[in-house]
Order: sequence, then C-alpha cells, then structure tokens
Amino acid sequence: MLEVSFDVMQSAALAALVAMVGRGIVKRVKFFQTYCIPGVIVAGLIVSFILGILRSAGVLSVHFEVTVLKEWFMDIFFTGVGLTASWALIKKGGKVCIGITITTIGLILGQDILGVVLATDDLKKVHARLQTLHGLGLGSLSLMGGVGTSSAIAPSYEALGAENAVVLAVMCATFGMVFASLCGGPVARALITDPQIILADEPTGALDSRASDHLLDLFGQVNAAGQTILMVTHSVKAASHARRVLFLRDGEVYHQLYRGEESQEAMFARISDTLTVLAQGGEVHA
Repeated sequence: MLEVSFDVMQSAALAALVAMVGRGIVKRVKFFQTYCIPGVIVAGLIVSFILGILRSAGVLSVHFEVTVLKEWFMDIFFTGVGLTASWALIKKGGKVCIGITITTIGLILGQDILGVVLATDDLKKVHARLQTLHGLGLGSLSLMGGVGTSSAIAPSYEALGAENAVVLAVMCATFGMVFASLCGGPVARALITDPQIILADEPTGALDSRASDHLLDLFGQVNAAGQTILMVTHSVKAASHARRVLFLRDGEVYHQLYRGEESQEAMFARISDTLTVLAQGGEVHA
C-alpha cells in the first residue's frame, strides 16, 4: 500500500481546496442549495469516501497532520461562538423563538436518552470492538454539539479505552448535519425570509411522529403570528392542524372544510369521514 503524509501547511492548503471545490459543487447542484447542505460537508464526504475506498482496497493510505490546526481553530471557535448572540433578536423572535428553544431542549434530552440506551452491553453484541462509551458519543455530544464539540470531548472517551471514539463522534455529527439539512433546511429557508405565504409540500412526509408534531406545532405558532401556510399533504393528522382544508380530485376542488372553533380532534374526525365518503365513491362537492 502506498502511504502519503502531508504536513500542517499542506493539510491546510488541501482543506482550503476541498472547501472551494465543495462551494463550487453547491453552486451548480440545486439539490444542495434547496436543502442548505454546506459545501464543506459535500466535498468532505466525497473525499472521505474516495480515500476510504482506496484504503480498504489496499491502494493508498493518506495521513494529514491536523493536530495543531485543529486545536487552534477549536480555540477560536469556542471563544467566539457566543459573540454574535443578541438578546434583542431573541425578543424579536417571540413565541416562535420560545417554541424552537423548547423543541431544542426536548431533542437534546431525546438524543442523550438514545445515547444512554446505546451505551449498554447490547452495543457490544452489534460489534465486538465497540465500547459502551461509544454510545455516549451518539447522543447530543455529536448530534447537537456538532463536529467541534465532538472533537473536543471525544478524546476523553478514547483515553478511557473507547477506540476511535473521535472518528465515530465526528462521523455521527457530520451525518447529523446532513439529515438536519434534509429535514429542516427547506423549513428554515422558508421561515428566515419572513414571507407572507409559506408553501409546504408534504412537509411531514420524511419525518417520524415526534418530529412531525414539532414541525406542525411550529407551523401553528407561525400561523398565529400572521403568516399564511399553504400545505399539500396526504396526512390526515397534518391536515387537522389547518383552519381550512380543501380536498382535490382530478385537479378540481370537490369539498372543503372550515375548522372554526372545533378542536383538532374534531377536525381530524371530519377529514377522516370525508375521505371515507370519497373512498366509497361519494360525490360531495364544495
């Protein structure tokens, strides 16, 4: 196997080149723009997969000297990460900001519980080389803390005997960012511009029940703040959150429901009844 090593300056230059390539890819591929996936993630994953395949095939092994750079940039990051915080901006967010904060806290707790569950002897049954400490690295350390926090804390896991804990945590953080972009990117992109109308096409289609509930609650808060949300969905639960529901068939509106003062449960039942009529061949028109 051919082994290649790069010093600090060479590693920094290659990292900058990869970042530029990633930026170019994002500019040319609409998918990455739509889902707000950073260029460094796109190019980094491509390079990682290529180097991983070459190493597994016994063709090439590459070593980057990043220890000095990593510690220096991490010091800068953790020193300046809170400098852009603005209490005035938080107050401007109002109820929406409070809702996002509560949702974030819930997600952190859920991720930590997942990590604790995985940090059991059952994890060793999945792969003999995995240590229980690896499970802790799969919680909010990586999924909420990100690459920086993972790189800062995971070495202490390795010192306790968890082999390659840093690699596992950083990998989990990276894929966490990708999936967060896929699920939350379009929503964030729509909300951040403060539009009068938000178009949502099957917004809960790729989400689990808990994430769907959080998103629908957020839509409710945004709507209460004065923004109109036009949602296309096949989900009765998602539709039951709306104030007005239009039923389309063959490109035409054949029925509509107004929520009025009804509860979400009552609206859910009415939508279900309407769909049952449709399934039985009913002809209810608006």
